[in-house]
Amino acid sequence: MRAASKTAIGWIRHRMAGELVSDMHRSRRAAMWRHIVRCAAEREFHDAWMLEELTRNEYEVTSRVLYPMLRRMEADGVLVAEPRMVNGRSRRFYRAAEATGSRCATRAGETLAEPDGGSRAGDERVARQ
Repeated sequence: MRAASKTAIGWIRHRMAGELVSDMHRSRRAAMWRHIVRCAAEREFHDAWMLEELTRNEYEVTSRVLYPMLRRMEADGVLVAEPRMVNGRSRRFYRAAEATGSRCATRAGETLAEPDGGSRAGDERVARQ
């Protein structure tokens, strides 16, 4: 019976650690989401530039994370994408959707809604822009 209780405790610890990691990932994604929205409200950008911008601002992100996030934001109506040829390469240029841009302009300095529907105070990395 003692081995069973150790196994149960181990499972509970593993489960709690997994939830903590999941919350941290969710928080990082939300901070990246806010950073992307702020950049899109200020200027038009292409996907490779955003990857460099996030890296410069100390986000640990790869194209395997960023590109699906940009596509999802486009599908949700947060961003508008326009494919263009630049120096012989196809680039997707993103800008804030009209509703997103006006929302950012009227709420400058306030909290932005997170992708999960909640709201949260602006991240320090976003405020440094």
